[in-house]
Amino acid sequence: MTTKMITVTDGRNVCGFVLTRQIDGHVARYEAFSADEFSLGLYETQAVAANVCWRHAHNQQSFSASPAQGRDDHSQRETKEN
Repeated sequence: MTTKMITVTDGRNVCGFVLTRQIDGHVARYEAFSADEFSLGLYETQAVAANVCWRHAHNQQSFSASPAQGRDDHSQRETKEN
């Protein structure tokens, strides 16, 4: 089971949040929002939606995952940070 809303943070800074949305009854999609409540699109996984929030907050323009594709770049981001 997934949480209805998660907050995406970087340390003490809020990058955005992700809401669980229901489409066609049982198919879950996750809507990413910036910290100022601007929708960043629908995605297939919470992880991808959270990454979009993080990247948006850090002004990264190279989004490799487009909405509803479900690609998870979390491990790549962690590697670059270390």
